[in-house]
Order: sequence, then C-alpha cells, then structure tokens
Amino acid sequence: MDKKKLFKTSGSPTAIYRQAITDIIEDKTPNEKKVDLLEVKIAEASEERYTKKIKSTFFFTTLGVFIISNFFVYTTIGFILCHEKSLLAENKIDYSEVVINSTVVSSLIGATFVQVGAAFLVMAKKLFSQKS
Repeated sequence: MDKKKLFKTSGSPTAIYRQAITDIIEDKTPNEKKVDLLEVKIAEASEERYTKKIKSTFFFTTLGVFIISNFFVYTTIGFILCHEKSLLAENKIDYSEVVINSTVVSSLIGATFVQVGAAFLVMAKKLFSQKS
C-alpha cells in the first residue's frame, strides 16, 4: 500500500487498518481473505471494548469529583449554619448579621442543579455521541 494513501485515509485506527488489509488481500485466495477479515473484526471488537472502558472511567471519575465537591460544599455550609445557630443562641450576633439565609440556600440549590445539568450534558454529547 502506498504510504501517501495510508496517511490520507481518515477515520479511526481500525478504518486505516481495514483499508490496509483490503489492499493487501486483494490477490489472496478466498480462505486467506476470510482469515484476514477475521483479524480485522477482532481488532474492531478490541477497539470498541477499549473505547467503552475509557468512557466508563471518565464518566465515573467525573461523577465522583462532582459528588465529593458538592459534599464538601454542603458540609461547609452545614458547619457555618451550626456555628451561626450557636452564636445566635448565645446572643453574640443578631439575625441581621447571619451569613446563611434563605438567599444563600436558594442559590446553593440552583447552582447544584446547574452543575448537574451541565456535567451530564457535556458527558452525553462528548462521551455518548455516535461519532467515533
């Protein structure tokens, strides 16, 4: 096979390999062609398994980072809220000086939903698209 033609072939490594095998086996016997085509199918299956493994690893890593970061945020907000409640009980601060109010909680819930939506939208488009 001509090297220039090989580098001009676009697509996945399996597509390039398939083109190379097709060019090589044109003058072989039918049985030899079957063996070579079987090798191509095995290579395609191997590439598909590898792609699925990459997708699942990325998905679960992203999901784990999302869960851990949100857990940290909610835990921090909880500690601040408990500290403010204790300061209010001791009359060291007034209700006007409270940091965690309904606006903060509403913003936190809204930001969490936006994060979830954005993360899963990106994963759906990039990881699970039909293009290889």
